[in-house]
Amino acid sequence: MTYSLGEIEFINYIPLFNLKADFPFPHTLFRACPKDLNNACRKGLLDISPISFFAYSDLEKDYEILPNFCIAGDGEVLSVRLFSKCKLEDLKGKKIYLTNQSESSIGAFTAICKHRYGFNPRDFASSDRNACDALFLIGNEALSFKSPFAYDYDLGLLWQQTFATPMVYSAIVAKREIFDGVKTKLSEFFDLNLRNFQANKEHFYALAALEMGSSEFDSTSAKNYYDKLIYKISDSAFAKSWEILHGKFA
Repeated sequence: MTYSLGEIEFINYIPLFNLKADFPFPHTLFRACPKDLNNACRKGLLDISPISFFAYSDLEKDYEILPNFCIAGDGEVLSVRLFSKCKLEDLKGKKIYLTNQSESSIGAFTAICKHRYGFNPRDFASSDRNACDALFLIGNEALSFKSPFAYDYDLGLLWQQTFATPMVYSAIVAKREIFDGVKTKLSEFFDLNLRNFQANKEHFYALAALEMGSSEFDSTSAKNYYDKLIYKISDSAFAKSWEILHGKFA
């Protein structure tokens, strides 16, 4: 059987997908931003895929999460950021551009703003980036954005300061009807990728810098970035992040 496989197009997924030639099942590949992968899964178009962790509430009936593997952070993460003309506590009522590429990051930002500052950033969202007082960006764009604004907030750091727990940004899912038959080999595959990344880090730092295509993002920048990301996490940390994202603050 040939499976439809999703892959996040940002450099944060290189540690988990650097050995695609060794994927244990015949497959077709769909490479896209998190939101597009979420929507493809909502339509049942992908058999196995990373998704925004926040989106799993829509997919739980048809998909199961592969335990432990994820993109997470426990503090500063660099690739999920708010660039603002004013302090975050003064942003209520101002125009905010919210990226359309992710759901977990927007859910997390909403939880933080509701809990700490008493407003929902979605209420002030604008699609006109040029007229906004703040830009909320993710992924490669957040890493390379040259901000003209006075303030630069890292979502991972805000999350840790607010909830004192790691934040899960992305999880990996497989359709329930195939999950039992693929979960062991998938876990072995992602473990193999992580080991290969650790054994050849300098190569992948250079590859990430090349993919970014920015003179300001070099191998040292890539090392600093990957050092902040977590790719395997405990079941309890998964559960805590889920509780906050989908609880009273979401």
